[in-house]
Amino acid sequence: MTTASLKETPIAQVHRDLGGRMVDFAGWNMPVQYKSIVTEHKATREAVGLFDVSHMGEFLVTGDGAADFLQHMIPNDLARIAEPNKALYTQFVRENGGCVDDLIIYRREADFLLIVNASNIDKDWQWLNENVKAFPSVKLTDISDSKGLLALQGPHAVELWAKITGQPVGEMKSFTYSEATIDGVHVGFGRTGYTGEDGFEILVPAESAAALWKLILEKGAEYGIEPCGLGARDTLRLEAGLPLYGHELEEDISPVEAGLGWSVKPDKGEFIGQKVLASQKADGVSKKVVCLKAEGKALPRQGYEVTHEGRVIGKVTSGSQGIHVGYPIAFALIEEPALGKIGTVLNIKIRDREIPAEVVKRPFYKRK
Repeated sequence: MTTASLKETPIAQVHRDLGGRMVDFAGWNMPVQYKSIVTEHKATREAVGLFDVSHMGEFLVTGDGAADFLQHMIPNDLARIAEPNKALYTQFVRENGGCVDDLIIYRREADFLLIVNASNIDKDWQWLNENVKAFPSVKLTDISDSKGLLALQGPHAVELWAKITGQPVGEMKSFTYSEATIDGVHVGFGRTGYTGEDGFEILVPAESAAALWKLILEKGAEYGIEPCGLGARDTLRLEAGLPLYGHELEEDISPVEAGLGWSVKPDKGEFIGQKVLASQKADGVSKKVVCLKAEGKALPRQGYEVTHEGRVIGKVTSGSQGIHVGYPIAFALIEEPALGKIGTVLNIKIRDREIPAEVVKRPFYKRK
């Protein structure tokens, strides 16, 4: 395919050399798979997988008012990461409660590092700059182009990363941050991920990203490592019950409606969208995202209608075969929240058939 108009990560040529099948994702030329989505999914669940997520955006927030500014910008409570080297999952929301994006904030020694979705980098940057004017001591810096981001995920990820860094990274708790020097290159990493498995997301200078990728694959060979594309990343996150912006989160879908009410803290103090989100948590929502376990082998896909007793009540937002769990799975946004109770049987219209699908507890898969 022609890549002249697409952005590329610092590892794009390495992906081509490995035989990665490249596709356009949010304006980026990215590998969707190498051997196969199934092979890469299973490797991440059973051994270890390596993902290039350098298309994601990275912003720094600094200055005396940085914490106050971010507390104003997000519905989660930044006080939960009061000490450095901790991470927080949250969202940016508008006054009406709709999502601008979801993100992870790392509180580091001298700054806050924000990791945002590739498709929303420009929108998020604009949103931050619109709102920072009330916080004159705060400085925003977009470092996206100067950084690569790798995700090392799976049961052997911690052991492998410990060997590469020479650090006792197994002692790190989930959603914490640390740094290391590897072959003279300084890297930062959080014990975070988007697959439902243990592991790390690793921030590396762009010019060193390809070398680190190759080193991890080389050192990971004894652990059964596989390079993984966006296809497996999507099937893994769906099994793990993790939302994807543009599917389960949108400008017209709030975090509470998306089933992420646990990450919304209306009592923490003032923040953008507080009144609407507080009302949704207290009084309920008019629509909600649910998890569906479908019967048979037909696969639910985004946009398929969800019905109950002959009437359309919503649409699938994400759907796939549950590669590890062994049955078709889906997220759906339904307009009748009362039908979102665990055990309720709905139907998904797949071609000319209505396939029964049971509302089940999130996530579909949880590691032991």
